[in-house]
Amino acid sequence: MKLTKQGLETASNAGVVAVLVLCALWLAPQVKRQWAGDVGRATSSSTATGRMPTSYVVGDRAPELPTLNYKQASKTLVLFVRNDCRYCTASMPFYRRLASSDAHAHNRFRMVAASLQATEETQEYVAAYTLAVDQIVTHESSEDVKVFATPTLLLVDQAGKVLNVWVGKQSTKNERLIEEALGG
Repeated sequence: MKLTKQGLETASNAGVVAVLVLCALWLAPQVKRQWAGDVGRATSSSTATGRMPTSYVVGDRAPELPTLNYKQASKTLVLFVRNDCRYCTASMPFYRRLASSDAHAHNRFRMVAASLQATEETQEYVAAYTLAVDQIVTHESSEDVKVFATPTLLLVDQAGKVLNVWVGKQSTKNERLIEEALGG
């Protein structure tokens, strides 16, 4: 009876460990996306596999936002932000650097802050971080806009076609790539 009890205890412990390992393997990518922020460029394959929490990919038609006219510049960088997004706040120094760049000063691109929050909240948030954008636009529904995570950066051409997509707080390497894509 002692062997049977020890055998059951060992098997039970092994089963618990196996379940914990499977849960950890299943949760790890989700936790990484939620807390570390996925970074980089979205492609059709990366979005299809769920690695990037956005529905836009290169070549898509950009979202139609009220009062936003993509034809006003050869490129428009749309920054989707929220005032309660810690990655948005952590990215503000980079966004301010983009806004004060030579490429922006020489009108190589427009910079637009977009949000699914009330206009006043977005204006206060942008002003609090002294982010000099060309325009602030808001929209009521994330489903219409297809942006489900912030920050999301969309680089859009004059025809309204998405040229590039970045989600989350960007690495230094990706920040340089974004600057290059903007002509800086």
